[in-house]
Amino acid sequence: MKVKTIAYCLPVFLSLQLAFCMAQTLADTTQARFFKGLSFSQDSTLLVNFHFRIQSRFGYVSQNLQNVLPGNFDLGVRRARLFYDGHLYTKKLTYFLQINFAKRDLDEDNTGSNHILRDAMIWYEAWKGMKIGLGQGKLPGNRQRIISSGALEFTDRSIVNNAYNLDRDAGLFAYQSIMIGKVGVNIKTALTSGEGRNVSISDKGLATTGRLEILPLGNFTSNNAWQEADIVFETKPKLSLAFVAHYNDLAKKTLGQTGANMSTQRYLRAYMADVLFKYYGFSLSTEYLYRGVNNPFNNFNKPGYYVVGDGLNSQISFAFDRSTVVAFRYALTRPDEKLIYIVPHQKQYGMCVSKLINQHSIKFQAEIQFNEESYRKNGILINQNIKQYMAVFLQIEFGI
Repeated sequence: MKVKTIAYCLPVFLSLQLAFCMAQTLADTTQARFFKGLSFSQDSTLLVNFHFRIQSRFGYVSQNLQNVLPGNFDLGVRRARLFYDGHLYTKKLTYFLQINFAKRDLDEDNTGSNHILRDAMIWYEAWKGMKIGLGQGKLPGNRQRIISSGALEFTDRSIVNNAYNLDRDAGLFAYQSIMIGKVGVNIKTALTSGEGRNVSISDKGLATTGRLEILPLGNFTSNNAWQEADIVFETKPKLSLAFVAHYNDLAKKTLGQTGANMSTQRYLRAYMADVLFKYYGFSLSTEYLYRGVNNPFNNFNKPGYYVVGDGLNSQISFAFDRSTVVAFRYALTRPDEKLIYIVPHQKQYGMCVSKLINQHSIKFQAEIQFNEESYRKNGILINQNIKQYMAVFLQIEFGI
């Protein structure tokens, strides 16, 4: 117990100590930027931005649609994180470090390990539009997973993302952005371990990931492509079309980069596509995710299976006066036919109202969901055991 306590507290202590020491050393170049973190700088050779964010939630899930009495409550801190970014020696050499502390954010329930470290990336701008990175970070997968959890339209990502996303991995990353006339093209690639976060040693299998983004109407304003709602109010229509291919040789986790370890390794493949359209406060996003393996089950009658199948998530939102957003969601997941008696089909309808202060720095959200789980083959019910229930979430996001 003492070891775990030290493991949780040490990153906080080191973060505060670093901030204190730097403030003393660079007192004349320290500034607090309202809702943009605490910055330390020394001419052009050093920049450290310190941030934190807290996401607290109250959730209620009914027993079913006929009985609205609570089946369970979801109370607590969903996310609590510290992160640093900046540059060292030259503005071309940048870094990003993120650590987390909330229990639900540590992936302990799935893996049995506390994954405090989320991101540790070093980036170098080799030439204009070209970045090369080494470390641990998000794979260039589906857009909703790449978007920060603090910039979502809903209190959390969709059931499709939860089932089939790529998450984080460690290795080599290379991103290239170019303009072909007025069309923007982003090429993002990664060669990684395939084992996910915080692996002590990896095997001989590697994962390769590629994401191609085409922006036929030109680039989005600033970072507006990496937040779901159009609170920037694009003055001209903007569109992104993206395609992802991912191959993980000797995968051993049920969800690819996350989940419980399997005793039998598999060759895992994933394909994804997403569309994003924004114009003057209106946002439409749709993404399709697929994950597959030849045989999802462990060999030799051992329990366990890889989560394979596909799913679709669609969202629309309307932003009012840049601070109020109303969003609607429809999502569904379909397990692989070999899992139809084990993993249910899921459907989800959702609506969320968000009130933002200085974009996503302070955000109040109220969400209602209607969920359905059933077992189907070729779209036809296998049995009449259909689970339907309602969920309500109230969430506060606060950060600098």
